[in-house]
Amino acid sequence: MNQQSVETALPQNAPEDSQTSRYDLYYAPQPKKKQFSEVVQDLKSHPFYKKSKEVLLQRQTAYSIAVGLFIIFAFTLIFMIPDPVEPIEGKWMKADGEVLNFVGNGEMVHEIQMQTTWTTDGEDLTLISQLNYIDASQQVSSQLIVQNVKFTITEDENGMWWHWQSILINDIEQEISEDQCALLLRTSVAENTYEYSVISTSYNDEKPESCTQNP
Repeated sequence: MNQQSVETALPQNAPEDSQTSRYDLYYAPQPKKKQFSEVVQDLKSHPFYKKSKEVLLQRQTAYSIAVGLFIIFAFTLIFMIPDPVEPIEGKWMKADGEVLNFVGNGEMVHEIQMQTTWTTDGEDLTLISQLNYIDASQQVSSQLIVQNVKFTITEDENGMWWHWQSILINDIEQEISEDQCALLLRTSVAENTYEYSVISTSYNDEKPESCTQNP
């Protein structure tokens, strides 16, 4: 069929807007271009996009869990680290057999019935004791005793030299000898006065220079 036959086949009296142009007969209509929003919507509805999103969410969840566990683990380690121990903490024996127990909360327990607290500042030790007793008139009295001591720990940490700096009883300073010193030994190396007398001599070489005798 030629172009002329096609033209004669069309009705001559058809409205102008209903007649098919020769261009439309030979060429297909151009496809309509998609808007950007439509392209994005198509990508979101694609199975590959949904799968990728699921994988990403799973990785983010796993990462968040890992970070949370790491933080918990780090805090656990921090709280598990023990507080530093004061060198004088523990039980110590004096030459007369009295045992002084320095507890970590700043309390000192000993055989004499009085409450004692202790604090340290470098090599300075302060002991504050409240002693209650019955006086000659059968009345209950009390004394506040404050002792300031300079202490020196021996090299093996089993001995401790005390050098008294001052003693106050009810705010009244007491007379003390300038060289008044004493050696205390841990109960782990001396459990009684005999062991104390034998072992204490080995610490004379570490006696502070300010101490000239060991009463």
